[in-house]
Amino acid sequence: MTCVLRLLCQICAQSHLGRFQDPPDWQEILKYFRGSELQNYFTKVLEDNLKALIKPQYVDHIPKAIKGSMTVSQMLDSKLELDNKEKICNELELNHVLDREITHLSGGELQRFAIAMSCIQKADV
Repeated sequence: MTCVLRLLCQICAQSHLGRFQDPPDWQEILKYFRGSELQNYFTKVLEDNLKALIKPQYVDHIPKAIKGSMTVSQMLDSKLELDNKEKICNELELNHVLDREITHLSGGELQRFAIAMSCIQKADV
């Protein structure tokens, strides 16, 4: 994930500098954006100080990735970093499946579960 972020940041910076044939190095990019929020952001990307979360595209792989049998509630509690589990479960209509094992969720329920897992964790990106 970090490689993808670095690549996207570099492409973004190159477009701002207008140098696609002779792309600037990171020092030049940081110098160009000195004093702005982008300088801080690019520095964090380079230093691997950003936490990025992604929701899996193929949610049908989620049950296979979970070791043992865990319920939706147990999985959410294991990753809970924010105080928003109840709100997210209400919004995503997951309350009726909280006691169900992940392996017994339908495709739509897996989608909502994956979204909830992303929403309850702290992340920069």
